[in-house]
Amino acid sequence: MQRVAIIGTLLAVSHLVLNLIHAWPHNVLHIDISPLQMLFVVGVILTGPTLAMILLWTRFHYAGRWLFTLSMAGAFVFGGYYHFVLPSPDHVAYVPAGAWGDLFRATAVLLALVEGGSAAVGFRWLQTKTDLPRVAQPVGLH
Repeated sequence: MQRVAIIGTLLAVSHLVLNLIHAWPHNVLHIDISPLQMLFVVGVILTGPTLAMILLWTRFHYAGRWLFTLSMAGAFVFGGYYHFVLPSPDHVAYVPAGAWGDLFRATAVLLALVEGGSAAVGFRWLQTKTDLPRVAQPVGLH
């Protein structure tokens, strides 16, 4: 359990820091998002992995694995769609040139890598029986 908690914490903290850095050029370049997008960002992208990280250190670590995996997968799909698919001011190709645009693009790519990688790690955690609580079996059914 501790290995998963340590890795999950490193990934969740890295993800949070990258998101905070990514928000900076969003604000400077006036790349606004809708209230519904903001709800998703705060609820799934920021709160989900942070809460999952906390759960990974408790007896609810299996729920933490699920929350970590689903929130990172959701963040990956959301960011991938808005930064790399949908033509809009939030797309990396439409961001103005210059230092702020470069920071926006770099953090968008790094977020995609961290979110995609974290989701893959999370799916792997869900497939393994390592660190899962043991269920007592009745005598004679071994």
